Amino acid sequence: CSNALIQDSAYPIDEVLAQALALRLSRGVGRYCVAALKAAAVVGKQGASGQTSSVIYEDLIDLLAAVNPAYLTSPKAAWAMNFKTLQYIQQKLKDSNGRPLNLVQRTAAGVWEMLGFPVRICPSFDDLGAGSPATGHLPIAVGDLGLFHIRVGADGIRVLVKRERFAEYDESAFLGFWRGNAGLAVA
Repeated sequence: CSNALIQDSAYPIDEVLAQALALRLSRGVGRYCVAALKAAAVVGKQGASGQTSSVIYEDLIDLLAAVNPAYLTSPKAAWAMNFKTLQYIQQKLKDSNGRPLNLVQRTAAGVWEMLGFPVRICPSFDDLGAGSPATGHLPIAVGDLGLFHIRVGADGIRVLVKRERFAEYDESAFLGFWRGNAGLAVA
């Protein structure tokens, strides 16, 4: 970023850049966390042979049935999927007369719910589409998400401003670092 822009701005450019960097870091951390969850999770349900770009009502019921009921009684039991998959379920699942099933509801608090469980929107989850669990393609998860832990180390999120390295260009660089890990306590 140009130092002139930082100095002449009516608002704190360095803070705006730091916030943008934090957003980019969170997206990267989100991808890492979803990959860790998918690597540890037990596949409870696969779509029928050839069914790669859709989900049907029975798939959702079978997925719930594959989860140990002890995990579904947790207050942190929830679905996890990206918003595109949630919208597919909300708009495309219909009864035999072509009417929407209305599986997805929005609570007064603004929380998405499906089949009695909250839905956690995770942009890093796979879209519905070609792929199989054998290749790591898992677009929907359900279970006790309280068993998934994210550890952030001391000084785990840092934003550094480098002014000297880019002094000849009269610029400053903003670098972000995240130190931590994530894992599923019980698969």
